[in-house]
Amino acid sequence: MAFYRIATMAGSVACALIALAQAAAAVQSNAEKLASNLSVTLQLGKNFGHDKVRDVIAIVFVFSSERNLSLADPQSIYLLKVCPMADWGFCFTLNLILDYNGSEDYLDSDGSWLTSGKFAKFAQSCFDSQPNVHFTYTSDKSSAVIPNTDTENLRDFVVPYTSTVRTTNDVNKPASTENRYLANKSLRVVSASDRIVPKPFRTVVSPNAQSFRISSVSLSGADSLSQLQDGVSELMSKLGIETTDYGGHPIALTLGGSLPGDIAGVDEAYIMDVKSIGTTIIATDAAGLFNGLMSFLGLLDVNDMTIKEVTVQDKPRFPYRGHQIDAARNFRSKETVLKTLDVMALYKLTLSELRISQDPNEETCLLTQLGSGPDAGEKQFYSRQDYIDILKYADARNVQIIPEFNMPAHARAAVVAMEARAKNGDATYRLTDPELTVQFYDRTSIINPCLDSSVEFVKKLVREVKQMHTEAGVSLDSYHFGGDEAKNILLKYDNYPSELKQRPFSKSPACEAKAQADPSFNIEKIANYWAGVVGKILAEEGINEMVAWQDGLTGTTKGDYTTPSVAVNLWDTIFWGATDTLVRESEAGFDLILSNPDFTYFDFPYEINVEERGYYWASRANSMYKVFTFAPENLPQNAETALNIQGNPYSVTTPEKPAPVIRGMQGQTWSETIRTDAQYDEMTFPRAVAIAERAWHRANWELDWSSGVVFDGASTDLVPKGDLASDYNTFASAMGCREMAKLAKLGVLYRVPPPGAKVDGSGLLFANTEMPCTKIMYSTNEGLNWMEYTEPVTVGSANVWLQSQSGDGALLSRVAKDTQAPDHGCISDSLPELSVPHCNRGVATATIDKRLGTLEPNFPRATVDVCFTHESLELVFKAFQEKTYLINETFVNNDPIWKWTVMEAFIGPGDSDPTQYFEFEVAPNNVLWTGFIHNPYKDFTSKATAWVDEHETYPITSFTSRDEASQTWQSDVSLPLTMFNVDSPEGSSWRMNFFRTYYESDTAEQEYGAWSPNKMISFHQTPCFGRVKFEGEVDSQQPKADSPSPDNNSNNGGSSNNWQPTVNEYDWDWKPTPSRGFATSLLGVVALQEDVPAAIRRTASIRGTAAVCRPQQQAYGGAQYQHQQQQQQQASYHQPQTQTTAQPAPAATAPAADESKPAPIQIDTQHDDMVHDAQLDFYGTKLATGSSGEVSLKSVTNRTIKVYDISGNSYTPNATLSVHSGPVYQLAWSHPKYGTLLASASFDGSVQIHRESPPGQWKCIKSFVDLHESSVNGVEFAPQEYGLVAASGSSDGRVAILSHGDDDSWTVEYLKDTPLGVNAVSWAPYGVATRDGTEEATPARIATGGSDNGVRIWRRDPATGAWEQEPFESSDPSISHGDWVRDVAFAPRVIPGRSVVASCSEDGTVIIWSQGGDNGDSDDGKWTPTVLNKFEGAVWRVSWSITGNILAVSSGDSNVTLWKEALDGTWSEVSKVEDTARDKQ
Repeated sequence: MAFYRIATMAGSVACALIALAQAAAAVQSNAEKLASNLSVTLQLGKNFGHDKVRDVIAIVFVFSSERNLSLADPQSIYLLKVCPMADWGFCFTLNLILDYNGSEDYLDSDGSWLTSGKFAKFAQSCFDSQPNVHFTYTSDKSSAVIPNTDTENLRDFVVPYTSTVRTTNDVNKPASTENRYLANKSLRVVSASDRIVPKPFRTVVSPNAQSFRISSVSLSGADSLSQLQDGVSELMSKLGIETTDYGGHPIALTLGGSLPGDIAGVDEAYIMDVKSIGTTIIATDAAGLFNGLMSFLGLLDVNDMTIKEVTVQDKPRFPYRGHQIDAARNFRSKETVLKTLDVMALYKLTLSELRISQDPNEETCLLTQLGSGPDAGEKQFYSRQDYIDILKYADARNVQIIPEFNMPAHARAAVVAMEARAKNGDATYRLTDPELTVQFYDRTSIINPCLDSSVEFVKKLVREVKQMHTEAGVSLDSYHFGGDEAKNILLKYDNYPSELKQRPFSKSPACEAKAQADPSFNIEKIANYWAGVVGKILAEEGINEMVAWQDGLTGTTKGDYTTPSVAVNLWDTIFWGATDTLVRESEAGFDLILSNPDFTYFDFPYEINVEERGYYWASRANSMYKVFTFAPENLPQNAETALNIQGNPYSVTTPEKPAPVIRGMQGQTWSETIRTDAQYDEMTFPRAVAIAERAWHRANWELDWSSGVVFDGASTDLVPKGDLASDYNTFASAMGCREMAKLAKLGVLYRVPPPGAKVDGSGLLFANTEMPCTKIMYSTNEGLNWMEYTEPVTVGSANVWLQSQSGDGALLSRVAKDTQAPDHGCISDSLPELSVPHCNRGVATATIDKRLGTLEPNFPRATVDVCFTHESLELVFKAFQEKTYLINETFVNNDPIWKWTVMEAFIGPGDSDPTQYFEFEVAPNNVLWTGFIHNPYKDFTSKATAWVDEHETYPITSFTSRDEASQTWQSDVSLPLTMFNVDSPEGSSWRMNFFRTYYESDTAEQEYGAWSPNKMISFHQTPCFGRVKFEGEVDSQQPKADSPSPDNNSNNGGSSNNWQPTVNEYDWDWKPTPSRGFATSLLGVVALQEDVPAAIRRTASIRGTAAVCRPQQQAYGGAQYQHQQQQQQQASYHQPQTQTTAQPAPAATAPAADESKPAPIQIDTQHDDMVHDAQLDFYGTKLATGSSGEVSLKSVTNRTIKVYDISGNSYTPNATLSVHSGPVYQLAWSHPKYGTLLASASFDGSVQIHRESPPGQWKCIKSFVDLHESSVNGVEFAPQEYGLVAASGSSDGRVAILSHGDDDSWTVEYLKDTPLGVNAVSWAPYGVATRDGTEEATPARIATGGSDNGVRIWRRDPATGAWEQEPFESSDPSISHGDWVRDVAFAPRVIPGRSVVASCSEDGTVIIWSQGGDNGDSDDGKWTPTVLNKFEGAVWRVSWSITGNILAVSSGDSNVTLWKEALDGTWSEVSKVEDTARDKQ
């Protein structure tokens, strides 16, 4: 329950102002005198979350001298006292909730219908209020609005809201620029020149299709359009195309031609062939021809007046494709209705439900409601001629108007009008008797069905409406009578007697008399009775169909009514049981029109934000995307793509019933909070176009109804979300880049969404939009100056304002003001320090008594005692003042215990704030959470920048006890030093922080305390980790009992972690030149070369070292890794199970002991962070490595590429390249014919091309900044025969083809791969085929691997140069990857006509795909899969030998295995290169 405070501000006490105002000039009315001296502020006092959601209706508060109102306090009032100085009323509209008083009577104690104590429920935004707060005087019948409320900008008098929490179970996240940015990242501008909205059943685009300009058309066969011809001409003219008798683009219309079998016989179907020389449209009815012409306009780009050549075969999905206009609660002008009909016609919406009567209404005969003020100021009704004009206008646009006069409930306008008529002496059409009704109003809110005069009223109304249709020449086929909520709707939310719910007329004398006269009359089914009365009247008038909201007919069947057709609008939410309702109403025989509010109501906000207009009782937000995802023919499917009103996933089981037949669907724009026509435009569009898309076209991602299937947003993954994302991306591109401009041409003031944005730790602004082709503007000085955003730009720590603009700049989004660089700042200027002794000397104690975000020392105290041995770190956690011991008894290790009561330690070796660290958590029941955190930005707020390595098998011991009597608990913990790859921390500096979570009570919010608190409520702000110094040796005179012997060469406690790969002896048959080799980093072999180097794949290393294995003539053998602590204070986080003595490490250039085997080249790269990739050039004489680097508040450091010259058994640093602002993920060398070129791909979305010339001097010759909208995960140069060309793959779902031209320019071409992200790219080898005695180069091909678990093949058409995706059809569909494909690699072409691709996945599988027979004569095009092996862990990289029969596989178990293909096509492991240091530990 939300309580409001209304504050009235004046220069003196308000009551004194009343007297002064009364003595003022006589020209002012009493109300004006008072209002002119007052201002009103509406403020949310406290928002109490309720678990029960109650419907509310807007109501006017009228306070008179007898009412509880006081203006005695000039600062603020709660409307509780009496001010007797004037006879006046106070009028204000707000959502109201009333208490049930134990009967049907909703009355206050004084007998009035209004209450002043409880104002609103669950307030979410200022739009819960209404403008035009005013006073009325009974003495002179004057009224006046308080000036500061006479505005549509409600923020002028409503204090901004800060909370969006609606109930105690509400977990919805408010929209912010950052989460909006994350949601928009998958969207990108794609070509939509052939994407008609709504999408046709079938579209064929020729490879040679052209776009042509158009300014006029000449229609032949236009007479076949009948009355639709005028509508076509007017729509074309508004979009800039004139219709002429000759000289324009010819369009031939043919009525009655034949259509293809799969669209033949369907009403409104058509075929269309658009060519630059002319267009033909064929249909079997005039509506089909009209739809074809709308699709012709759908191809039009009004920005340049061009149209694309296409062929379309099309049919509608549903016959009923509707949009409702609520012109009752707030009036919609005739002009707005006509404009809406234009848009409906353009997007093939064919039925408009025009809601003409409803309570409340702003007609001048009624008390003012919904913020209209004391005088509406303009006509608020349609004249007969207006309605006739609307009918004719709609009929010329293939739109049918369905009038709705809601009854018996929601009928206050009619009831009040007829009551006034009765008071003037004519009670013929009186609609109420003196007894109580419902709807939170007095008895004027509902028609009494038991009155004969009510029946006469309906007869009169229907006849008058039918007469207007006759005058317009438009038949009245359907009539909507509403029928909803004709009961005590408040009662359904509480445990009141069920018999009260259906008895709004239990005290009506007329109903009592009817019950006595007719025993079949059931007062508890009064709504059903009234539906029967209305249906009979409609049938008598020859009206074919009665339409109602579904609850008005609940409990009846179609056979209970007399009209030939009965349709219902289904308005249950899906998470509240709409599927069951759908089945029930279908079995009752009703035609079904889906109007589910959680997808089709446009009076709900676009997003969860206090600045968004709209209601929220059934959905917290209905975005254009959410509307687009609606699956109308399989309602259970929607449980996988949406959340319930609380923001939680939900589950729906498909009933064991046949699929209900859906007649259609409809969007609704209810108008309680939509006061103006401009607001209507913004709330309706573009969402109504998404309704048109779903009503016309069934998408390929929509699943069939299947009995018994469960859809669960938390556990199932049945909906092909990749197809959904791809489909929406083309729809959004068409909308943003083309359709919104059409809406503007039609005069629609559509919504422009605010941008998404983030500022990274280096102060770089990234921004995007959910509507492609929308301009983004930003300001760093609070709106004084605006600049257009085109690419990431440095804004530092400024508070950035952002705003979107329509393409023409005429429409603006609201300003988003919540974008700012993350504040990594610590609360204190100095970090706490701890000097930790050896455990035989004592302990050091860190105290947790400060809250995160503040230095307030009022957090319940906890301590952590720390000491060390030469085997472990010892920690003792002690918590005091523990009141709850809140734990989840079902949790086991590494369940999310941090949501409950825990104590935590974060530990990172080294003196700088770490990018990798160990996190330890313990609960009072000794359940643990442990994991190593990789957090390269030192800010865990962006989940995409961090990963967690969780393990339950760390060799950790812990003992936890608790003493609830003394409110304490303690945990003694031992962490082996081997976890950190150190033998002893003596003399070293580390960074740590300690935390505690606390609950004051079982129902209280979680609180957070820290040893070293930071400004953000996050434990992962590493710059704020405290400093820990480990003291020196225990006794320099005594040997350490737990230290290794001097022979172990432990390098002052640094870890050796030797990696000793071994390769089984094998005749590689290598040629003398060019040089060959493979480079490795920690997690595996990245390339294996025999003749020419293949692309070397990236891996991950946090040791900052690399090794190169060379062929025999250049020292062949194993590679060894050693982490030198004196060179780099950083943990490698390789997790051994037992502690072992460190192994000696030979010098990097020392020859192998066995001279018959080559020696490894060990390279300390001097990278400060993870090495992602290591690549040898063509000749094996240069090695390049790429690193993550580190980031601080002011700078980005060491996101570098390092280049080394390799000669024999030695290496020399060549260069350090620092060009990227994000981790360098992959490198690629070009063929030497193009010089020494190196390409680098980065998390920052860019690809950079570097050249060495002269030797040792590097220059970035091409910088593809913002090439991709997300991380670039792979880059590779094409075979040299194709020219200087490279391909890059990105998480944004695209592959970029980068081509160098003869004029030294570069071009970029994008391939739309998988919307879930591309992880790897690989070029097919160059080949030559012989055809008719002539040798021809085979087309360029690329393999990609994606996060959709799939492999794709792209081929460049030799004739057109266009890239197209080849079908990747498997001969054995049972073999596929079950997780992300991490790498793909084309094998060298050994057999002409045969293609081989290796792919590896996080599911541990490696699959060899082959296409073509051994002799190259297979032509079925299918790929034959062979599972190479199923590895225990994820597989990250695969790489081929030059002969194509040796494959190197790098797996997550830190091993590299070599596999060979036998003559019979089978594969076997021939060698393993493994991390022997790990095994020895």
